[in-house]
Amino acid sequence: MIAIGEASRQSEVGIETICYYEREGIVPLPALALNNRRRYSASDVGRLRFLKKCRDLGFPLSDAKALLELSEGSAEDCRQVKELAEAHIASVRSKIDELRRLE
Repeated sequence: MIAIGEASRQSEVGIETICYYEREGIVPLPALALNNRRRYSASDVGRLRFLKKCRDLGFPLSDAKALLELSEGSAEDCRQVKELAEAHIASVRSKIDELRRLE
């Protein structure tokens, strides 16, 4: 178990962003140590890395949260993941087309 600063360093997600994700229910609240400080597990850091990768790829936060929830679900959820990813790809392609027209 690690402190928030180390979780931030390992996940490359800022401390304020981690706190925001927790407040908004995007990630579960971590375990608390006896001194009431947050303690993060490897699983918590993995969730943060996943969210960061989704955001780096341009997924809206709502879609990134949905993908995170689906990634922890059943095989049936694979269809929904594929649908979200395909919708995102279509959106990116549309933006590329718009930029090409502006060029």
